[in-house]
Amino acid sequence: MNRGSRILSVLAMEFVLAVLVLRNFDTHAPVQSGSAGEFWMVACGIDVDGSMKDFDYSGGVYPPQGDWAVYYIQGYHGQFLHRVRLSELAPYLPKIESELKDEASNRENRPWLAGYSTVWRRRGNDENEVRRLLSLMRISYRTYWKVLDEGSDARAIEDEHDFLQRWRRANRYWVTVLFEFAWLSLVVVFAALPWIRRSGRLAWAIHLGLTLPLLFVPFYFGYVPYTFTSAFPAGGVFYPYVIICFRRLPITNADIWLLEHAPMPFEPLTQDPGPMLALTGMGMAGLVAICAIGVFVFVIVYGLAKAWKYLLAKFGASRAIS
Repeated sequence: MNRGSRILSVLAMEFVLAVLVLRNFDTHAPVQSGSAGEFWMVACGIDVDGSMKDFDYSGGVYPPQGDWAVYYIQGYHGQFLHRVRLSELAPYLPKIESELKDEASNRENRPWLAGYSTVWRRRGNDENEVRRLLSLMRISYRTYWKVLDEGSDARAIEDEHDFLQRWRRANRYWVTVLFEFAWLSLVVVFAALPWIRRSGRLAWAIHLGLTLPLLFVPFYFGYVPYTFTSAFPAGGVFYPYVIICFRRLPITNADIWLLEHAPMPFEPLTQDPGPMLALTGMGMAGLVAICAIGVFVFVIVYGLAKAWKYLLAKFGASRAIS
């Protein structure tokens, strides 16, 4: 196989890698597409279109962002954001108004609803009216809980601040995707470089020995830190599925020290999974163990190459004597 064919083979591997990354693009997006029915169910417990009869999740609503209304479904291992256009919510305003009038008399179940059901009077069926209603809902909800718990307002402000940080990261999701593809491509090319260049055994040993440590560089410097927990694969696209294969490797005190003190330049590329109700570990890939594997690969590759050369030389000498 000539050099051009080898390069084409590596490009084919890169293409497969791109397909694997893009396959997870939508399903691992930090903000998923939502529905008007689910939004109104989360926002005020009203089934506007009859599609939410089996809905039994807890969630909440965040302030609108541009043309999007944003809500979340709370999970054990993260807070799952959804978005729906304000224009899709507007047609249901008459239904919401009617239901809220009935809700105003039911103060035991959701008393905060009465706070805005009595002051809101629909002025139209457009996006601005949806914004106005959501603003009244937010004020009423926070006022109600502030009376019961003085610290709730501060927590609500902090929660909205954290959400805005998540939203900004979500808008950079394409950077996360490109980064994963670029880094995994780098690992593939680095491992295949001796083959492309027809290098000697030392180059093969060095490149193959360093491939695994190179793969783990983003993780140990802040990228997708939830990979080896029950929140897997939170924060990433395809990269967590690659490194999770090395879970259960031994972890040492040096590994713990590194995780606590190492700089985190890749952390901003991680998509924030949001507040969690529970988080447990699933094993860990310690850096010492990863480097030990790299050394082992180096020794094996270099040793086998030397042994093979020795055997070929000996076999050739024996044939020459005979």
